[in-house]
Amino acid sequence: MSDPNKLRHIFGNPSHNLGPIVQHFGSEGAAFRAIEDEVNRAYQDGRLVTDAYGLYQQVFDIGGYSVIIKGRIINGQVHIGTAWGPPETNTNFIGRFQPPKYAAPKYARSSWQNTAQDLPIRRLDVEDRNA
Repeated sequence: MSDPNKLRHIFGNPSHNLGPIVQHFGSEGAAFRAIEDEVNRAYQDGRLVTDAYGLYQQVFDIGGYSVIIKGRIINGQVHIGTAWGPPETNTNFIGRFQPPKYAAPKYARSSWQNTAQDLPIRRLDVEDRNA
């Protein structure tokens, strides 16, 4: 790992949900090496999907946990930008829509999504001037 701040960026943010992976591997350094090894293996096997700029964002199985890893391929070398676990879901929610935990409620749905499903539907005739 070339950047010492990479561990702090990836594992220091509690919203990245990587605590169980650190516990599984015993330390942040060991967890990062496991992430790095899996991404390198995927690149060598041709399973790493990149765009035209060498950017990737993909879900990997790291020690039995799903981890979303984002980074870039530069001159044939894999670089890891960040990694995070999927957000936890609220299993006690009852309703039609469950916003993600990390989103502010006002951004969860736009105003047209809140009202469009409740609008009455009526036929429009060619001569209907009020429509």
